[in-house]
This record gives sequence, C-alpha cells and structure tokens, in this order.
Amino acid sequence: MPTNESIYLSLDGLTEAELLDLKEETDLAIASIKIQIEDAKAKAGDGEYSNRDWWRRVNNARRIKGLQSQQIQHALRRLRQEKKANTQRDLSIRFMDIARRDLDPERFHQILNKALEEE
Repeated sequence: MPTNESIYLSLDGLTEAELLDLKEETDLAIASIKIQIEDAKAKAGDGEYSNRDWWRRVNNARRIKGLQSQQIQHALRRLRQEKKANTQRDLSIRFMDIARRDLDPERFHQILNKALEEE
C-alpha cells in the first residue's frame, strides 16, 4: 500500500502554468491507466485474465492519480482566488492614491469618512 508521502503532491510555490502542466500530465496518466484497465477487461472477456497483483496495483494507481488531480485542481482554485484578491486590493490602493492626489483634501476626507460610515 502506498504511503501518504507518495499520494500527496508538494505543490507549494508552483506557478499557475506549472500547476496546469502538472494537471495535464496527471490527467494523461489517468487516461492511460483507464485504457490499460479497459484492455485488461477486454482480454478477460476472451479468457485471458490479468495477474491479481497487477490488477490491484493499476486500480490503486488510478485512485492515487485521481486524488492528485483533485489536489492540483484545489491548488489552482486557491491560487486564482489569491490572485483575484490581490488584484482587488491593488485596485483599491491605486484608487486611493489617485483620489488623494486628484481631489482637494477636504473633498477626499468627506468621501473617505462617508465610506467608513457605510462599513
């Protein structure tokens, strides 16, 4: 039985492009495993049965790759959410800088106070 270390991937610090590449590799591996399973089932229909150990290993590999694919998808979702939050925060900072620069101080503080009251 595989250990947890071989099931879970270390995805910290990977870029979105790297995660997408890894997701594609993982999904291709899943497809390959499924093809092997279908081929083995077809051969079993003809009376040629697979080794039990191979059958167990290939099904475990399929499950593990499925878990890894989900893990990568979760990491992609988290990365995209962080990117969106950073974009919104950056927009707020840029907006405040421009408002502070372009508005007279009294008008800027009126708007700022109104925004703070609505929190």
